[in-house]
Amino acid sequence: MPLAHTSRLTHPVRPVRGREERTSASPLRRRARVLIHRGALDRELARGADPERSEDLALRARQLCSPRRRAAIADSLEEAVDLAERPSERLGSAVPLAARDVRAARAALLALARELRAPGEVRVQGIVLAEQLLTDGESPLYFESADADRLWRQARAATAALCHTPR
Repeated sequence: MPLAHTSRLTHPVRPVRGREERTSASPLRRRARVLIHRGALDRELARGADPERSEDLALRARQLCSPRRRAAIADSLEEAVDLAERPSERLGSAVPLAARDVRAARAALLALARELRAPGEVRVQGIVLAEQLLTDGESPLYFESADADRLWRQARAATAALCHTPR
């Protein structure tokens, strides 16, 4: 086993197997691990987990909070609203939108997109909730519900979760 040197110690120290070794993973290894486990990490963050609880959660939170990622999610929400307002042209293999519910939740979806584009820090929980609207196969964005306000409520919840203070 190779020896590790630190600037504070004058003698070599062997890495300890277990927690210390896991937290000193190479950046490439950590990114790969986060990529593989992003679904589980996103579910934790959506439930309000503290991103600083682990290095993997912190990295995933940084990825999600990037301006580029926030803009991509906002673009997709705006595109969903645009598509729902057009006459049905079902030509591609895209999953069809719950157009009636999207039109009913238009204001909430566009407000969410605006908040995602706004400068400044936002809470990662809101970003994950917004992304789940787009990527979850059972999202009310894609399946019309007997509860026509379900999509509106979820968009408002994501918007509220973005902010440090309740709206």
